[in-house]
Amino acid sequence: MKEKRAPHDPALPGLAELVSVEGLPGALADAAASIGLSGQFERAQLEYVRYRPGLRCTLLWSLTGSQALFSATLLSKEGEARWADHAGFKQLARGPTSARSTYLSSQRLLMQAFPEDIGLPGLGSATSDGWALGLLATSDARIRITPWRYRPQLACVLEYALERAGSRSRYFAKVYGDERHRTVWSALEQLRGSEPGWRFAPPVAYDAEAGVVVSEAIEGRSVAETLEAASADAEARAGLLGQIGHIAGLLPALQARSIDGLPTLSAREKLTALRKRVRRVTVVAAHEGELLAALCDELQERHAEMEDEPIATAHGAFRDGQVLLTDNEPVVLDLDGLCRAGANVDAGTFLASLDRIAVCQPRLTAVAEACVAAFADAVRRQPSYSPEWLAWHRAAGIAKKALHSISSLDARWPERIEALAERARATLGATPARSKLGG
Repeated sequence: MKEKRAPHDPALPGLAELVSVEGLPGALADAAASIGLSGQFERAQLEYVRYRPGLRCTLLWSLTGSQALFSATLLSKEGEARWADHAGFKQLARGPTSARSTYLSSQRLLMQAFPEDIGLPGLGSATSDGWALGLLATSDARIRITPWRYRPQLACVLEYALERAGSRSRYFAKVYGDERHRTVWSALEQLRGSEPGWRFAPPVAYDAEAGVVVSEAIEGRSVAETLEAASADAEARAGLLGQIGHIAGLLPALQARSIDGLPTLSAREKLTALRKRVRRVTVVAAHEGELLAALCDELQERHAEMEDEPIATAHGAFRDGQVLLTDNEPVVLDLDGLCRAGANVDAGTFLASLDRIAVCQPRLTAVAEACVAAFADAVRRQPSYSPEWLAWHRAAGIAKKALHSISSLDARWPERIEALAERARATLGATPARSKLGG
């Protein structure tokens, strides 16, 4: 994993030591051994970081050779107090309830060995061969279960690889830590038989008690993966730009879909959530926090000036990594964020994801900028297009990407935040708002 950089956070004094990529710190190695893990802890690989200033930091490691995964969450006093009513946490705080979990109260440190997860009670079931085969209604197959994408306490995607009578099949099972699985499954059921051009991974099975949704695996490459090849090959770049226009063309079909039971997310709520996170950043990184706070002020001023935006069905997290490019039609992944929102929110979010690549990955800047132009050109021809609202959602999306740079403790998060904040300001500056009075 790339080098990490932790800010000085008085509420989390042990943070800097935790994010070392040189192996597992001694105290953590002892704790890992206490929950049944063994291996070369000095060669443990840091796989994932999720940091919330002043509250907590969750990290995921893998052990070289054993493929074992384990997580640690460092809590501040405020973070511990917020978890006080969590049933699983209360049990751990009173003493070990499992050989695979421990809470070191003196350090306010929670450690769990996969698949134990305080936030994902269904993960134990979903990683059981017998349970998974039962969910898939098959008993004559062998199954191999592999963690595909794991965010401790939030969600885990598992690959189910089945083999029977010489044939093989693959599925992805997503384990949720909240009630979103109900909305996702309901939406998937309603989306069956969608209009041409709007493809998603077909649903296969669902267990509400465990919070698990299983879908077919589809072969393809994400936009993010394709950018790499397109940066060095003119033919690949031309093909990608055509696909980018096609991706933009997916949006009207989704917006026109009527899906019952979706939550509504307003631009005002989006900005409120953004401000809340920015205030946390300001405590540990004053300069960067002030840059983002000023951007939020500008977004608020723009919001007050603009006419109301039409509401439509939205993906809610429509970015480069959520679209799979296949030999046929693009496939949209991860429907967790489905909602009713502004008609330009998905287009703005997708552009913001390309903006992040253009700013943060210099070797891909040229091809990312070309994709920005191709996508924006396709969106301009759509009936829901509003230059003012597209710029607003795009700038808000860039601000969220800037926050991600510190939440992942990117080694260059100060520079990333500064550069992305400038990109967002330029986005707003290039599109003056038309007032509610028509000015």
